[in-house]
Amino acid sequence: DLSLCGEPYQRMSPEQLQEALAPYVVPWPVTTRLHQANAYFPEDCWIKREDEHSGGIIGTKYRKFTGLVAYWRRAGIRHLLIWGSASSNNVMGLVQLANEEGLTYTLCLLANQHPPAFTGNHLWLQLLARPGAAVHYIDRETWHTYQLPEPLKQASHLTIPEGAQMPAALPGCLLLAKELMDQEAAYGVSFSHIFIDSGKGLTAIGLL
Repeated sequence: DLSLCGEPYQRMSPEQLQEALAPYVVPWPVTTRLHQANAYFPEDCWIKREDEHSGGIIGTKYRKFTGLVAYWRRAGIRHLLIWGSASSNNVMGLVQLANEEGLTYTLCLLANQHPPAFTGNHLWLQLLARPGAAVHYIDRETWHTYQLPEPLKQASHLTIPEGAQMPAALPGCLLLAKELMDQEAAYGVSFSHIFIDSGKGLTAIGLL
């Protein structure tokens, strides 16, 4: 249940938003810098430095994960079924967090070639994944119709789709709006346009 206010679309102050979201996110430090762009941009252009969150869990994924981790802790989840590309930053970040939290996991990885090349994030994933973790490599042609083995279908787990595009990840994304409003007040600016790079779109939805 992610209803925050009793009735939808009720206006909230930044402080009310943060208070309402508190039970749904883990209290990791999420604030990132806001600063004016350099001389290549107009003077009224500012940059929100979401890239500074973490070395391994990059950008706004860090915010998504504050909601996901809070959810699986509340729900007592012990096994994750993680979907994504073999070179995905999202998958690599989830594996790191699952290791930290003592969760087991099964990886369903989109492989663009067979056998999969152990380079880039896929190589890091091989080094990070727990020994014995089940990995299913799926080609693009069968990605959307792939059927899990029957025992895995019946097992108790939390399914995390590509890009962690799920309701439990939304509360962390909503905090980006609260932070931007605070920084507008701190710097005495009022933004008329916000441009955001968004893969699956969840962070953009939260910001809206």
